Amino acid sequence: MTSSGSRELVFDNILENSRIIEGWLKEFCPSALIGHQDLIMLWRECTDDIGLRLRPFLLHLSSQPGGIDFEDILPIAAGIEMVQLSTLIIDDVLDRSPLRNNRPSVFAKRGLEEAISIGTAISSEGLSLIARSFSVNSGLKNGLPIIKLMTETMSNVY
Repeated sequence: MTSSGSRELVFDNILENSRIIEGWLKEFCPSALIGHQDLIMLWRECTDDIGLRLRPFLLHLSSQPGGIDFEDILPIAAGIEMVQLSTLIIDDVLDRSPLRNNRPSVFAKRGLEEAISIGTAISSEGLSLIARSFSVNSGLKNGLPIIKLMTETMSNVY
């Protein structure tokens, strides 16, 4: 295979992972935020732009040598994306940014309070999803160190 063919295959794999994660997130989050219609509506607005979702792709790649099926870590990959999305929303609040990816930011559309609410809710649900994944799947290792690393990273980002 040519190097351009290799790049296309990798890019196709990244896009396929993106579609899987995006579908999972769109299904999971409304059920996680049940009873909070405003947050569900904001969540849907936040996930309109799929982007590349490189973090789940990298997690998928790094799990393969250990023989871990991507389906087993899909909730962790989704949780990581939720945390990432929350940092972008909060970043837009801190920067008072009117745009995110050439679209109005949550901050610009909804204001300070709602942007902070959705950013915080998405972050909390993402970390909770990661923690639950480790607690229900005994084949996954290092759950506590990963949660610790995620929370330290979030602290550093903010």
